[in-house]
Amino acid sequence: MALLFNCLMSLYAASSPSADPSSLGVSPEVLKALAELVKASGSTPKSDEWWSSERIQALASAIGAVAWPLTLLVLVYVYHKQIIIFISNATEIEIVGAKFKRLQRELEKVDEEASKRNAPSTQPTEAEQAQAENIGIIFDREPALIKKEAQILAQEYDHLRASMPKGVQRTRKMEIIVARMRALGRAIYPYRYELAASLAPGMRLQAIASLQISPDYDMLDWLAMRLQKEQPFIAYHALVAIIQAAKNPFASTNLYSLIQVLEIAKSSQSRFDGDSEIHNLVTELENSIMQITK
Repeated sequence: MALLFNCLMSLYAASSPSADPSSLGVSPEVLKALAELVKASGSTPKSDEWWSSERIQALASAIGAVAWPLTLLVLVYVYHKQIIIFISNATEIEIVGAKFKRLQRELEKVDEEASKRNAPSTQPTEAEQAQAENIGIIFDREPALIKKEAQILAQEYDHLRASMPKGVQRTRKMEIIVARMRALGRAIYPYRYELAASLAPGMRLQAIASLQISPDYDMLDWLAMRLQKEQPFIAYHALVAIIQAAKNPFASTNLYSLIQVLEIAKSSQSRFDGDSEIHNLVTELENSIMQITK
């Protein structure tokens, strides 16, 4: 190393025009060593030397081949927690997507039955009750999915009522929506108070459809008030829900509340003059309550 240093210093000194090797103290041995170094640096390596150009190129290729896998392993090690969370979320999204498709298939079955009706439903059918039970079991732990579907149905009802003229065709389409809402009845039942407090008529209709499937006697007064505040279609289905409560096995223990609701229903009939369907339901409610007292 000392000899190489002396060589470099000699080169620096020689680069100056005024430089004199003897004055700079450059010995013949240093000049000879410098000459040998220059000669060696310009020579071609032998083929059997380890650091030949071929071996260096092969080594570079090998390093390049393992560089990305090693980098990937390092990234996996450093970010393994984030990767696990990402994979879990992706799997969960896939599962929710599959359940959404299954829910749509179940609701399509409801559409097929509801589309065959020629008149407004007076009570949930056995098939609707079974469908609601089935969906309630399958989607018991998917509140976000059920709430989203309920919101979609509510918006569909609101849009339909605003965009179509009053008539048989609009009523039939609304009945299909109610059939779907009944299918969600058990699954959405825990959120009935939230739905009932909504400013959107469609959301309140979803609460009523849920109460047609599973009566809540604490909400009888709220249902009775629908007869005084809502449009005829919602008032009609509120009466259906009240009648279902009157036919329920627990009706006898809530007889006083049912009698009060009947009085409100009778006093509200004047709002629906000419609507024979609502008047028929009020009569049916009275008969159902009379059956309890016998």
